Amino acid sequence: LNQLTRIDLGIANEIVMARVAVTNQRCHYLIADVSNARVITAEAMDFMQSPEGGLKNLLGAAFIASNPVAALIANIFVKRHKDFPARFFSSRAAALAWVRACRQKH
Repeated sequence: LNQLTRIDLGIANEIVMARVAVTNQRCHYLIADVSNARVITAEAMDFMQSPEGGLKNLLGAAFIASNPVAALIANIFVKRHKDFPARFFSSRAAALAWVRACRQKH
């Protein structure tokens, strides 16, 4: 998320479509830096937390947030019930190390 402060349903859909396209619709781990997120609409949140939306093809997710608002948004996703592990991190290095460890177990 570059320079983005508000995520609505349209942006959420674009993010997911781009992720699915880049991974050729294969299951994968995600590292998402949400530090620039300040607001996420209810519709975008519902979409990002749905199996056919934001959770599609995920084996695990690491969320990076460098400010309290972004950390709150990340924790909403981390605490949500899902079929894969997810954690919140304050650094890219820690998130990457966690994903690498998850991949070795999988």
